Amino acid sequence: MTWMLMLLPVLRVMPDDNSCLFRAFGTAVLPGDDLSMQELRSLVAGAIQAQPEVFTNVVLEQNPDDYCRWIQTEDAWGGAIELTILSQHFDIEVCSIDVQVCEPHLRPKLQ
Repeated sequence: MTWMLMLLPVLRVMPDDNSCLFRAFGTAVLPGDDLSMQELRSLVAGAIQAQPEVFTNVVLEQNPDDYCRWIQTEDAWGGAIELTILSQHFDIEVCSIDVQVCEPHLRPKLQ
């Protein structure tokens, strides 16, 4: 017997506090861990430092050390770079949707 899994999108409203990407990711992947935002930020910084050939000045648009310090602050917004790193770390594909234009963005795991 073949089972078909139907995926339905779920809209979760996150506080508008500059940690919404990290909070949303943590809520989906690490449910019940309310303190995961800073841990995820640190994970991103560690991945950037561990892969200097991937996360260069050109990719980050600034010095990697400066980027790592910045992304670990509460004022830093996450984006495509962070979703790509988290996707790779947790070995999952992440699809984010720009709700203003209803455009999906798939972040496949890096190989």
